[in-house]
Amino acid sequence: MKIYHSDRIRAPEPAELALNLWIDRMGAKYHAEENRPDFFRCLNLYAAVTVIEGVGFYEGKTTGRLPLEPGDTMMIFPDEPSRYWGSGIWSTEWIVWNGSDMEKLVTEGYFTPTRPIIHQSTPTVLRCLNNLRQMVPGYGVELAKKVLLLGMLLELHRLAQNPQENRHSLEKKLHELELTGSRYLPVNEIARHCGMSAVHFRRRFKEAFGISPAQYFMQQRLNYSLELLSSGLAIKEVSAQSGFCNEFHFRRKFREHFGYPPGSYTKLGN
Repeated sequence: MKIYHSDRIRAPEPAELALNLWIDRMGAKYHAEENRPDFFRCLNLYAAVTVIEGVGFYEGKTTGRLPLEPGDTMMIFPDEPSRYWGSGIWSTEWIVWNGSDMEKLVTEGYFTPTRPIIHQSTPTVLRCLNNLRQMVPGYGVELAKKVLLLGMLLELHRLAQNPQENRHSLEKKLHELELTGSRYLPVNEIARHCGMSAVHFRRRFKEAFGISPAQYFMQQRLNYSLELLSSGLAIKEVSAQSGFCNEFHFRRKFREHFGYPPGSYTKLGN
């Protein structure tokens, strides 16, 4: 696979470096027809390329080939070889940026090369571009540009979220943990297994399930305790096998959740 590494167009100004996020360039492109490039490119910067008109394809080393249509935006990452092209009439606009703040967003999982296409996002990118083009040089303009860029990134992140897909992915990871007997690991350990920071894991989890990981795992443990009580195990044993630190804690959480103590459940014959 032939890979071309792009050179940076310009060095950032000191004020831009101090803000840890700066815009390198913006642009637009129109072609009546465009052939597939015979090489992949590493931009060495971040970019959002949005499709205004026409259909085409994005191809990345991580994702393979993905279809594109008007309204789609491609997220380009510095170290991810990629290429894109149109079929017939092809019109795009783009914005290119860099900075350590963007690296942090990628590290925290807000954006990932495994999901580079954000659908129905062209208005978000165009709104940012139009506002940037209307800016005039002056005091504080670098900060104003950063604010606009962060606003675009926040909206793109929200548009990229697919709760159903997110939930399915997390459920698969949780099932893998259960199969290995790691049902009651701390949230930080579960997040590490899922390839996320604890902060990002908690956020993704709540978006997918509507409750925090702690609330979800408590519900799972209490529901599991019902199965154990039904099998005739003693409450002390049920407490231990359900992952509670002691019997008192188990009894308190059981009553809070179900409205009656575990002993009543046993006496009622389930």
